[in-house]
Amino acid sequence: MKLTIPRSEFIAALSAVKTAAARNGSQPILANVLLAAAENSLTITATDLDLYLRITTEATIEAEGQTTVRACLLHDLIRATDGPDVQLKVDGHSLIVDGGTAHHKLATLSAGEFPRWPMIRDGKNQAEFTLEDASFRSLLSETVYAVSADESRVVLCGSLIRVGKGRLEVVGCDGRRCAVVRSECPVEPTTSLNVPSKTVRELLRHLGNNPDKPQRLTVKTSGNLVQFSFGSLVILSKLIEGSYPPFEQILPKEEVLAVLPRAELLRRLERIALVADNVALKFGRSVLELESFGKRGEEVLGEASDRLDLPANREARVTLNCKLLRDTLTAIDDEHLQVHLQGEKVFMVKSANRDWRAVIAALVLPTATAPAKP
Repeated sequence: MKLTIPRSEFIAALSAVKTAAARNGSQPILANVLLAAAENSLTITATDLDLYLRITTEATIEAEGQTTVRACLLHDLIRATDGPDVQLKVDGHSLIVDGGTAHHKLATLSAGEFPRWPMIRDGKNQAEFTLEDASFRSLLSETVYAVSADESRVVLCGSLIRVGKGRLEVVGCDGRRCAVVRSECPVEPTTSLNVPSKTVRELLRHLGNNPDKPQRLTVKTSGNLVQFSFGSLVILSKLIEGSYPPFEQILPKEEVLAVLPRAELLRRLERIALVADNVALKFGRSVLELESFGKRGEEVLGEASDRLDLPANREARVTLNCKLLRDTLTAIDDEHLQVHLQGEKVFMVKSANRDWRAVIAALVLPTATAPAKP
């Protein structure tokens, strides 16, 4: 293998895929990227066996071939070199890298040891459809914050993506909170995918976010695999298997309690969070009162209260974790959010303009016990 590639394009391509390489593991080959030169392009692949990333970029190929080299090392080396172009050449069990005045000789592992790219084949749950990258990215970003990081409940460690009946639905849930967003999606197949959060983060890193210039995103799935293709990048991932909990059952159906100014509430909440982990929201007929509740961590730092002129349809009180509420309020850009409350146990905010809603489990306060009579 021998080729020349523009340095800036090589850095961008390596940056795009190197996050999929395994940094620690029993298989050294997984810390490498596969470099494959053919015709007028260089294809770079990285994987940890659960997630696969592949990108193709133009290069001047003098001799076709392939090899593997340590992903992070190659990326850092190319960033540190000078000159507009980089020359790569395989020499036995080494990769010669020349950039500007720098000359490096890196150890390689055989390309034959690198895992093969899994193929999406016709079969169980096979489906293929296209989406606009910017709109899909928005749906993921508005729900991924609620995805669980607790690996003891693996089924909740991914974003549930459901397509069918003319709509696309994305759900994130961790047992204490749940975010659901739905959008029109005129695609034929009906399918349900539980995509791991690591894969979702890669999609958010690469998908475009300009709705005025949308790009085509092709999604293919079969069995326990899903593949996302857009531009020169392909992301393939294993899916999380298992039954997702019936989240619809926790969505309150009561009438709107109040309409919140999102940014104003967020500012007040951040001040409360300086002294306490939890906040009590007391809705009155004309005022929303916020009070700190409990400690911050294991320390008692003080007390805080704030208020917001806000009419409510009835008086109500709910106590929530500050971080959970803050994550919810920062997940979207809506100016106002509708509030729904089911007793004092389930708190929900909902967009008035789109089909987005988020639920937070309220904190149950201990009931005061009357002193025993003598």
